[in-house]
Amino acid sequence: MSLFDKVNLSPTTQNYKVHSFTSGGTFAVTGSGNVEYLVIAGAGGGGGGGGGAGGYRTNVSGETSGGGASAEATYGVTAQNYTITVGSGGSGSNAQSGARGGSGGNSSIVPASGTSIISLGGAGGGVGPQSGGGSYDLANQNGSAGTSGQGFAGGSNGGFTSSPTPAGGGGGSSSVGANAVNSTTSGAGGAGTSSSIIGSAVIRAGGGGGGNTRNTGSAGSGGSGGGTSGVLQGSSGSTSASANTGSGSGGGGDQNNGSGGSGIVIVRYLTSSGITATGGTVTNISELTGVANQRVVDNFSGSVLDTDRWATNQIYGGSTVAMKDEIDGGIILTGGGTSNAKITLGFNNIRQFSHSGSVFIGSHKFSATQASTIQTLGLSSADTNPRSAPQNASLFSCTTGQTVYYVESGDGTGGGYNAVSTSKSVDTNYHVGKLALDGVGTDFSVDGVFEVRKTTGYPTAKMQPVIHLNSDVTATLNVNYVEAYNT
Repeated sequence: MSLFDKVNLSPTTQNYKVHSFTSGGTFAVTGSGNVEYLVIAGAGGGGGGGGGAGGYRTNVSGETSGGGASAEATYGVTAQNYTITVGSGGSGSNAQSGARGGSGGNSSIVPASGTSIISLGGAGGGVGPQSGGGSYDLANQNGSAGTSGQGFAGGSNGGFTSSPTPAGGGGGSSSVGANAVNSTTSGAGGAGTSSSIIGSAVIRAGGGGGGNTRNTGSAGSGGSGGGTSGVLQGSSGSTSASANTGSGSGGGGDQNNGSGGSGIVIVRYLTSSGITATGGTVTNISELTGVANQRVVDNFSGSVLDTDRWATNQIYGGSTVAMKDEIDGGIILTGGGTSNAKITLGFNNIRQFSHSGSVFIGSHKFSATQASTIQTLGLSSADTNPRSAPQNASLFSCTTGQTVYYVESGDGTGGGYNAVSTSKSVDTNYHVGKLALDGVGTDFSVDGVFEVRKTTGYPTAKMQPVIHLNSDVTATLNVNYVEAYNT
């Protein structure tokens, strides 16, 4: 990182103590204060459909509970014992036997006196091929329903009931299990949810993929976070999901399928909170906060790219990047003119900009000879193509196949990006685009004029500045100014 960036940082270090429970135990508290938690139940085992993810509850600020719910309320602890239960994964069944997969066990934090936090075990894959496990409780032939604030429903067989039949995927914590696509293709498991409660981002609680009662075609893939894929008839059964992921196992096969992943309970608190506690595996982590002055400014002057800041994370198909030290100068990305040529410039994978309060500004111009060309600037968690799902991202782009700018964003789940168009026309002149993230939505302006506010697919984790060009033909993207800062 350059000297400018270092001297303009003013972070405050927050020190946490983290207690991770991979099996049952006691969280024994002395003192009192507020804690953050992540409580994930055991997931369902595979049947005909995929097993559902275990219930997912958290109150970590800025993160998301299962079912798309916001983080839960502050949780205060006092000097007493809290019984920790970690739910086991449900056992898999033989998809041909007519028995559904076993449901996962509940995970919980239960005080001797006070309010309990309970996440419900994921439902097992449905009887035969018909349905995926939901993210909780009893099944029906259309996929088990999700529990509000904990996860999503499983998918159905899509109405394809003539043998051989496909099946639905298990519900995940971040999205539903998919219905069967057609008579030969089963549904995928729902996506898991990312949490940084341990200091780094980990995705957990994905659904298992649906199985298939034919020996050709396609079983469903497992959801992100550890859901395992379904299998076809003739298989020895699906793979068990990894322990302590709360992810479901896939369905299908002629023998018993794999078990769902067991759950996990994680509790953390500031070392300055007045709490002392024992129990579980204890680690210490530090996080940077108070980064309002964290700022990067670059006009790409000179003849050599500043590699202390920038790295070409992706460059192929004959694409190039070079400094263009002229009056309007900056940097120039050139498409290679071959099929699907790409180039991505990132901030050395240093993700220091907040999804809940930051600004990105980019001055750029763009030209191409025909369609199938995309230029993108903004913030993304991606190391390579910032437009590839799933990524946390807030971007603005224009293509030669469109007449206006688009604002795109992603929340890091398998749901991918969604985009909203503006009224600003694309041309070959320099324009200044601005993205302003406030934790709820993104405001996009061009040349100082507000264009649109986007609130869907909102990012959920820190990001880095990115510049990207994807072109099948000769194309150029000039950038002569980039600024990014936390608000």
